[in-house]
Amino acid sequence: MTTATVTILPLPGTDSLLEGYYGLEECQVRGIVRIHCSTVLEIHSLSVSISGTIETRFSDVLQTFDGNYRIKTLFLESVCLLDDFTLEPTSAYLDIPFVLTIPHHDPITPGFGPCSQLFPPSSTVLGGSGLSKYTGKTYYTVTAQLAKPSAFPWINNIIKTEVKLSPFYVYDPRLIPLLLHPEERRWKSHVGATPLEYDIEVGSSVYGPGDKIRFAYRMLVNSEAAMRGVRILRVNFALKEVHTVGEDRCCARDDLDFPIWGHGRPTRVRGSTEIVRWHRTEYSPSAESSTSYEQYFRNMSRSGKYDGLAIPDRVYPKGDGIYAEHEAYIQLPSYGGFVPTTARPIIPSDDHICREIRPRAAFVQVRHVISVCIELRFADRITIDGGCYLADVGKKECELMLEKEVEIMPTLDYNKVIGLEVWVPEYQEKDEYLKDQVTLTERAENDDTESDYSESPPYQAPIVPGKCPTIEYPSESSSLDSSSGLDTNSFKSSGLDTSEDETLSRQANAPHSRPDTPPLPVHPIPHTPPPNYSTALLDPSSAIIQDPHLIPVLNQASSNSPSMYDIYDDGAELELQERITQAMNDILI
Repeated sequence: MTTATVTILPLPGTDSLLEGYYGLEECQVRGIVRIHCSTVLEIHSLSVSISGTIETRFSDVLQTFDGNYRIKTLFLESVCLLDDFTLEPTSAYLDIPFVLTIPHHDPITPGFGPCSQLFPPSSTVLGGSGLSKYTGKTYYTVTAQLAKPSAFPWINNIIKTEVKLSPFYVYDPRLIPLLLHPEERRWKSHVGATPLEYDIEVGSSVYGPGDKIRFAYRMLVNSEAAMRGVRILRVNFALKEVHTVGEDRCCARDDLDFPIWGHGRPTRVRGSTEIVRWHRTEYSPSAESSTSYEQYFRNMSRSGKYDGLAIPDRVYPKGDGIYAEHEAYIQLPSYGGFVPTTARPIIPSDDHICREIRPRAAFVQVRHVISVCIELRFADRITIDGGCYLADVGKKECELMLEKEVEIMPTLDYNKVIGLEVWVPEYQEKDEYLKDQVTLTERAENDDTESDYSESPPYQAPIVPGKCPTIEYPSESSSLDSSSGLDTNSFKSSGLDTSEDETLSRQANAPHSRPDTPPLPVHPIPHTPPPNYSTALLDPSSAIIQDPHLIPVLNQASSNSPSMYDIYDDGAELELQERITQAMNDILI
């Protein structure tokens, strides 16, 4: 007998057969079928298929105690790799790659809750209701089937191997926005409610594996009820999972022209289980030393110590039972700790003809309910229930998708998901004249830079009006006085230039001239000193040092002009030198 082995392996460099994110894009199953044989192997056909299946096993005591088995095939895709092939025995393996595509409905119809157009994630449902036990499974399988030729059809010459895609995640585009940005829900009573008023926050409507539920409440017993002894004993929080397992319904036309048998009511089993339970005791009469009415109104502050998931019979110091306030974060189990919420089934129309009368297709429905129970003393308990959705992917997985594969994510409100403080557009100022946009910060930086690198004007000493002459550029029409060596038109009584012909004028107290302004020319001062006077007197500094009679005259000249230590302009220094020279000439004459 020919021995052969068939194995399904992922592609080299990968650890999974599934590639892609189902629900957001089209997914493919890629891998290798490895065949090894020790003798000659004749292959009639080699095929690879992927299928999605729902199986249910349940017992209904109303009809029979025996177990019922139902199955439903969600989809089936197959491809043939080899046909009528002979494989010679070798020491190596024969690897054959394959690619299969999972059907994907695109686009997804907008709505609220899990999408019915997507296949459910892989899961297992276990439970029971009384004597009725049930089991429901949803799984996806990759199967490789090798058929050998045979002369007898009753002889099984098929080699089959299966690999399950577990876990099979479903990224529902309807639930991802609510996972990334949860919206808090609040349950509030009306004002003046009896026996108490409550304000409860139960977190978002969508959660995933490992997410945290924020549970907060404020409760206040009505004054009239408090007078009768009503107290808040305990606050319970529970997340329940409700199962409906059995067979699917069958709608068909039942008339004389087209009679169909077996379209009655389907057989189903219902049960529930608790995923998370949290409680807190607010008031314990056995822990009080006195039961007088006055002690209940002495402490109206916050409630007592949080006891978590403690044993109910254990006693802790509690509050007064009239006012209760608390906040807690309840963490959900990881993947596999609960069954994701299934989509609402599509009810077929009345004229639908069921092709499979007996047996019917399998049916699994999972719902989740948040229940808050308030136990009261001397009053009936108050129970508040609300639905929620549990997905097979949590907030962390969605945030990772947002970082890596943002282009395939559904439409999101990024102001809520990311936040406005992360990125804010820079406001710009538009100049109507320049038709340009310059940011305010850039303009301020440019102004600071220009003020730093610009040449500041030098310090000028204050000038007394009428005592500082105006120096003008000589023109061709101007003449020099041979006796004084100075232009007689250069001194004005007011110290200002009143000439209309001369356009280039400058005051001694004016700021520093621009680089393009030509410098003042230095004119020689013609004079003839007496023969008995030394030529050293031509130098003003030498005259000040050698002749002590010139000191009073120079002091008077310097008092009428700015100080030499305060003048840093070349023109002002030249003016002072000319005044000193003129005073010396007057003395010599």
